[in-house]
Amino acid sequence: IEGLRQTYCPNNARNLFLQGLAELNLTTKTFPSLTLHIIDVEVFIKTAHIIQQELAAKLGIRCQIEVVSYSELFQRYTSGQYQLGGVRWMSWINDPSYTLDLFQNKEAKMNFVNWEDEEYKGLISLAKFEVNLKNRKALYKEAEKRLIDSFSIIPLNYEDEMILKSQRLTITDRSFFGFVDFSQSCIREFS
Repeated sequence: IEGLRQTYCPNNARNLFLQGLAELNLTTKTFPSLTLHIIDVEVFIKTAHIIQQELAAKLGIRCQIEVVSYSELFQRYTSGQYQLGGVRWMSWINDPSYTLDLFQNKEAKMNFVNWEDEEYKGLISLAKFEVNLKNRKALYKEAEKRLIDSFSIIPLNYEDEMILKSQRLTITDRSFFGFVDFSQSCIREFS
């Protein structure tokens, strides 16, 4: 949903972090080291190292990276036995409800952060029954903003699916998710 990317200001982030530490009678030296659990996939490892470097440079937070199997990671997430973690979330259907519904109930297995909020639930419920697509999108956008503002999940990056193709190739069916059906495609001859 567009319009949710926020401007990052490292100085504000550091000042807010230091303010929070002071409220907890902690300093950057007494703040405990964090562990970031990830699976052994190159993109996750690279992202984890960037997060580790940024936490150290911008906030003075020490962070270890622990690479685990997918089954162990899933077990940790579903049981709440993690400090920091990351997932790549790709929707199987082109509708925000597919992902946003997961956060309606803190008991839902894929709701790893065990978050729920009554106002959020109301927005999702209204969106499900809204027939005007513009209003429906606005309700989902407000719900997603509420979820992100709670800091239960923090989107770090968005991936754009891209393909390269010859100008001679006509693709008649390319889905929103990047899947391409070549069965109805054709290649024009050189002119």
